[in-house]
Amino acid sequence: MTATSLGLSIGVRHAQDYDWKAGEEGPALVTIHLDQPPAFARPRRAVVADAVLETPSRSLCLGDAEGEILVPAPGPRARVVISHHDAERNQPAEAWIDLYPTA
Repeated sequence: MTATSLGLSIGVRHAQDYDWKAGEEGPALVTIHLDQPPAFARPRRAVVADAVLETPSRSLCLGDAEGEILVPAPGPRARVVISHHDAERNQPAEAWIDLYPTA
């Protein structure tokens, strides 16, 4: 992970998965849950990033190798908490991005 006050970059698994049972490769699918809870509450999942970003445009760009989306930020600064359930392997099929307003 690399973080500055203006951005956050997290390495993820390769875009191809290998199905050991079938002996085949296929695209890796990851579900991203995006939320803006009203108040901070530490997730019960493994936290892989917890950073405060400057968001003067009140928006954040979320992207990967295939594309990106622009999402509204909760204010001129946003606390970004990224978590998942796969605490041992760090190769989750689901990840959560929670955006919180900061003072």
